[in-house]
Amino acid sequence: MLFEIGRVPVTQDGVRLTIPGLTLEVAEECSSIRSSLMLLVTTMVLAHLFLRSAWGKGLVILAAIPLSIAKNGFRIFALSTLAVYVDRSFLHGRLHHQGGILFFLVFLAGLFVLLWLVRWAEHKLMAQPAVH
Repeated sequence: MLFEIGRVPVTQDGVRLTIPGLTLEVAEECSSIRSSLMLLVTTMVLAHLFLRSAWGKGLVILAAIPLSIAKNGFRIFALSTLAVYVDRSFLHGRLHHQGGILFFLVFLAGLFVLLWLVRWAEHKLMAQPAVH
């Protein structure tokens, strides 16, 4: 989807992506499983600290799953398009090997926005008088 938005033609064959000028295979060790688990654990802790309702906590924790997938997809998109359109060294450089924290922080910011919205909704619902 990100390649479509960026108007970058792409074909996919399993874990192999082909864009003009580059064919890459997403290695198993690049699956971001550790980062995804860390995002899920962080989400659970933050939801427990900042939210009161079970529905709010559940909603935010469930949202961490697609957020984690989107984070990994964004990382693949960013690194591959930078490699094709800017410099091939992005495939083997610092951003690839040590930039996971950067992508984690970007999506953590998105998580904070979601937490703020759910917390706002909780306050709105708790402020409404009960109907008998």
